[in-house]
Amino acid sequence: MNKLLPKSRRKILSPELRSILTGTAVVFALSLILRLVHVLSMRHALFFSHPIQDEFTYDQFARAAAEHGDWAGNGAFYQAPLYQYFLAVIYKLFGHSYLTPRIMQALIDSLSAAGIFIIGARFFSLRVGWIAGVAAALYSQFVFNTGTLLPPTITLFLDVALLGLLFFLSETMQRRMRTEKNSIGQSWPWIVPGMAFGLQALAATNILALAPIFCAWIFWGAETEKKTLNTSVPAINAKKNWNAPLAKHAGTPIFARIVAIGFFLCGAGIAILPATIHNYLVGKETILVSYNAGINFYIGNSGDYEKKMLSRVGYEWDAIKAVGEHAANYKEASRKFMEAAEAYIAEHPVEYLRLLLHKTYLLFHGNEIYRNQAIYSDRRLSPVLRVLLWKAGFPGGPGIAFPWGILLPLCIPGLFLAFKNRERKGIFLSVFWIAYGATIVAFFVTERYRIPLVPLMLIIAADGWSRAHEWWNSASTRYGLFATMGVVFLIVNWNPGPMERDTNHDAYLSVAEQFFSQGDTANAEICYRKGLALDPTDANAWYLMAWHCFEVKGNLDSAAVYYLKANALLPRNKSILMGLARVAARQERYDEAEKWMEQARAAVPNETGNAFENLGSVALQSNDFATAFRYFTVALRSDPRSSQSLLGQAITAFELKGTNDALPYFEKLFSIYPRSADGYINLAIVYARSGNHSKAVDAAIKALSIDPSISAGSFLMQQAALCGRQQEVQAFLKR
Repeated sequence: MNKLLPKSRRKILSPELRSILTGTAVVFALSLILRLVHVLSMRHALFFSHPIQDEFTYDQFARAAAEHGDWAGNGAFYQAPLYQYFLAVIYKLFGHSYLTPRIMQALIDSLSAAGIFIIGARFFSLRVGWIAGVAAALYSQFVFNTGTLLPPTITLFLDVALLGLLFFLSETMQRRMRTEKNSIGQSWPWIVPGMAFGLQALAATNILALAPIFCAWIFWGAETEKKTLNTSVPAINAKKNWNAPLAKHAGTPIFARIVAIGFFLCGAGIAILPATIHNYLVGKETILVSYNAGINFYIGNSGDYEKKMLSRVGYEWDAIKAVGEHAANYKEASRKFMEAAEAYIAEHPVEYLRLLLHKTYLLFHGNEIYRNQAIYSDRRLSPVLRVLLWKAGFPGGPGIAFPWGILLPLCIPGLFLAFKNRERKGIFLSVFWIAYGATIVAFFVTERYRIPLVPLMLIIAADGWSRAHEWWNSASTRYGLFATMGVVFLIVNWNPGPMERDTNHDAYLSVAEQFFSQGDTANAEICYRKGLALDPTDANAWYLMAWHCFEVKGNLDSAAVYYLKANALLPRNKSILMGLARVAARQERYDEAEKWMEQARAAVPNETGNAFENLGSVALQSNDFATAFRYFTVALRSDPRSSQSLLGQAITAFELKGTNDALPYFEKLFSIYPRSADGYINLAIVYARSGNHSKAVDAAIKALSIDPSISAGSFLMQQAALCGRQQEVQAFLKR
């Protein structure tokens, strides 16, 4: 290697530094090869080119930003926004492709593995670096997530960067503060790890709960001996300084450390502020990062944990979202979910305690729990995962789940040494792991949420086994550690369960919904049938297939058959019963339609309202105007003052007979509800479609005067331009 360098630079590279550079290159290369093999092996899979659930959401936002310039989106951020912008930038630079972002993620994940090596070698020992770095290169879940369009790869990279920066600055800044007069002025570099922390919050907001722990590390985590390190030699040999007992802390002035914390928090604020500003300007609310905390807390803390955690499509997901419906804003919707979960906790304290214990067990267990798509099924196509991801065991008995089920027990010696010797870095990594794990348990446990814990575990395990001589020579310590590891191994690998041969059935349902939205009902039907083959007891699949593959195509007999199958599996579901009512109504079996709708109203009395009014709305959405008019008319017999039915009559009368026939119905609506903004805006649309643009302007102005929040400004300007009233309308809109 020296032959390739100028003579002037050969002396700079000490043996220790050359070892670190060599190890970094080896770990990076090994990681990249494995990840590229995995990604290229998966490129022909159905789900590679058809993102599902969260992947689909990220992909749609990124495409809208890159292809149409819609970088702001619609409203405040629902999810942590960093990953969707990461995708958008890639699409903008390289065009839309499902391969390119995964290649980029393979590169980034390889940098993360190399970073884990550097942290181990630089701040522990070269042996720790090699063990942790190679293990990171081989860790199956790192490899798996490079093949998904989800945030874990970015979260892992920022996690490693933050950890390395915290360790590096705690060493170098404390040395500078002791050797230079202006110690406070040397605190500004803490902005950098603060920004890494803020960026990580934009990828996974639960990291925000750990801010006090990072601030505590900045305050107490510096090197502890007064002896200055030899700056010409990397800290690979500086173990004494970092692992000195807490009691020997010689630190720097308290005020300087407080200033460092201030810079750290300032850096975090700089990174997070753009998201907060976006939420205020676009969503009209003050939301720090995103507003999905409420619904996620509800999913994980309101009973039926397994069912809710896996619900992502169809009426089951709609039922979850309904808890936050009718909220005035994003914050109120999130608060409704929180209140619903808190009500469950207050009413069922014992069950909730059991749930917390269950989620804690899932956090420690070796099985990889999916959220969007089954994990073990990817072993069919990926030779890398076939070797690095597997589990085996007896049903309801002992087993093994590789790699998590092996890694966790191997951390025991490292934890023992850290707490026995009161080693700052080891204790910090342990507290980091416990606190971050607690944020996962507070919501719900999945494989991808555990990813930031893995670098901490790799370093702890590598440190413990690289110093095996410190605990091996004592027989009692050795036997105690092996006994503890054995117990932990047995617990975290108990009943690992089978490995899925195919993906989860609801993943097929998600792809089917995509095909349906694209008008491809044939492929939608294929995917629905694949999903039903995996789980024929899923009423949701029968319901969606009846609706998407038969009802929308007018094949009402088949739709009725599939709705009935869904109803047999889930008898009192509103969506299924209303589907049966729609089909019966379209077949002019009105008595039967009314029967199904009454059952729907009985199942959810506060949501279905007037049965005939709901049938009228369904028919109106289906453009079956004659049927809609008939149902609105019948609905008004039981409730003559129903604004929805009166407006529905007016709209369907226009669609059936034209403006002159619709106007009397609008007049009847306004005689009862003179300030019906919905009525006036629909009247404006009627006038616009009839070519009477001046009257359309009058009606739209009336609607906006009643309710300024109606999004009708562009429509009003368009109509004003067609009748020469632009100046009048502009003056009105300014007011």
